[in-house]
Amino acid sequence: SKAILDKANTAQLNVMDRQRYKRMVLSITNSLANYYNDNEDYDKALEYYNEGFLLAIKDSLFIPAGVFIGNKGDLLLKKEQYQEALNAFTQGKELKIKGNAPMRMLSLSDLNLGIAYMYLNDYEQAQKYLDQTVSYYEKTNNVARLSEAIFNRGN
Repeated sequence: SKAILDKANTAQLNVMDRQRYKRMVLSITNSLANYYNDNEDYDKALEYYNEGFLLAIKDSLFIPAGVFIGNKGDLLLKKEQYQEALNAFTQGKELKIKGNAPMRMLSLSDLNLGIAYMYLNDYEQAQKYLDQTVSYYEKTNNVARLSEAIFNRGN
């Protein structure tokens, strides 16, 4: 389906339809990246994460760009590239903030940052991010994410 979308002529689309088309391409690109990530084809997944990130940045779609780079961070954690993962999570959160992402997305970024800091043995920074995450997920009653945050925080 992505190959078909890549060949589509968007010149005839109005502005709203062109935006819809771009978001559809980004969604498919992210789905493909996640598919390859789940199937441990990390090189292919990275290609799609990078492609989606560049497409989103080109169109100033900061929230999707932040999602792509955050998902890339998850992949880098799996590959035990902790500093690179931390860099990706930091950049992803900054992009989400720039795009006025909802707090639930920023809290997921904080959770990922906390986990990355744990892997880097920077427990003070990890605690800071995980405490923020726990507080948010307690307020919103998101039990699954709360459990993950508490598990990573250690109490």
